[in-house]
Amino acid sequence: MRDGGSQYLPDESKLNFENILQVVYTEVDLCHRFIRFTLIDQNKPFKKRLEDYIEEMKRYEDGGLVFTKWQNDEILLDENSNQINKGINTAKSMTLMMISNPGRINGEFPQFNKESTNGGTMNFANSFKPTSIGNMTLYKESEVKKDPQQQKLSYWFVSFAKQFKSLVEKMKFFELRPSTLNPVPAS
Repeated sequence: MRDGGSQYLPDESKLNFENILQVVYTEVDLCHRFIRFTLIDQNKPFKKRLEDYIEEMKRYEDGGLVFTKWQNDEILLDENSNQINKGINTAKSMTLMMISNPGRINGEFPQFNKESTNGGTMNFANSFKPTSIGNMTLYKESEVKKDPQQQKLSYWFVSFAKQFKSLVEKMKFFELRPSTLNPVPAS
């Protein structure tokens, strides 16, 4: 056994965790994207890299990125007003929000062609869960990289994960996406 751990559990240093993008397809016209992250060291300069990332997204989306805001997450509360980030150095916790017009991504509106992915079936169809505001799914970074339509819509996710890997210890990605972009339309 290692340091009080179980001999049956894998060595955590050898596990390769994949970034996940949580998407809810709902009745919005614009994509509302959120990245919550925790800096490894708040003294390392990250502001310039974040500004460069936002400029890259503006170029990639060809004017489609209509609003951005980032902030320090001082106190986060759950629905019962309980602080959920107790014991965490809140100076290191950040949120980046971006609002984007999906019709402007590289000058074209992404369309889903079911025949172009995975032999006629969507890669992600089996992971959809209904919620009170729309269908939710989780996209693995590796799955996004395999699907051309998801690559266009989720470039912000893959790019942030790659560029900030050395500065960030925790990353959570969430997007409210127009239901018209749902690769598996509601039946």
